[in-house]
Amino acid sequence: MPPDADYQRFTLYRKSTTPISFLTRHYERVLAIDGEYLHIQSVRKTKSVHVSTIIGAKVCGRGGVGLKIFVWRGGGKESKFEFEASSAEVAEEVVGVVRRGVEGWGGGGRE
Repeated sequence: MPPDADYQRFTLYRKSTTPISFLTRHYERVLAIDGEYLHIQSVRKTKSVHVSTIIGAKVCGRGGVGLKIFVWRGGGKESKFEFEASSAEVAEEVVGVVRRGVEGWGGGGRE
């Protein structure tokens, strides 16, 4: 997305499995894209990532509701953010918006 793009927000869920009880918990996150930064917002904090550091995004998981966003951290390392959307359509929309944002800044290298 070019720097003058619109602000978009999506409510997603971060999945976490506790190793002791093997229970799966979902933690709500807001993924906000303002054209230059992707913001991952929780109740307590916000993590902001410049779109030029995003390597790629893809839909995954059963039913197509999962999505992954890959980010370059430097020093030969990358981070992966995994989320679940409320539907496959929302997951596709989020991935599409992220990919367009990455292309707008001339980045990306993973499907």
